[in-house]
Amino acid sequence: MNTTDENDQGVVFRKSTGHYTVHSNGHKIDCELSSRLYKSTHPTADPIAIGDQVRFLDTGQGCGIITEILPRRSSFSRPLPVPG
Repeated sequence: MNTTDENDQGVVFRKSTGHYTVHSNGHKIDCELSSRLYKSTHPTADPIAIGDQVRFLDTGQGCGIITEILPRRSSFSRPLPVPG
């Protein structure tokens, strides 16, 4: 992938405590959240969900930094459990 293209885009398909695997153009990129984006989000909530479209900066060797979370086009929710 091109390490100078700041417009790389992909879909988050795996996440684990501060690390996100993004699928982009047939590649798997191990990404972290940029410090600017991390500071602008609530510190106790993870702003990224599996299935989110993101933009990232490819830093080479299969790694990257997520710089933008694109707007969600759909959502998934479950009804509250019924007691009893």
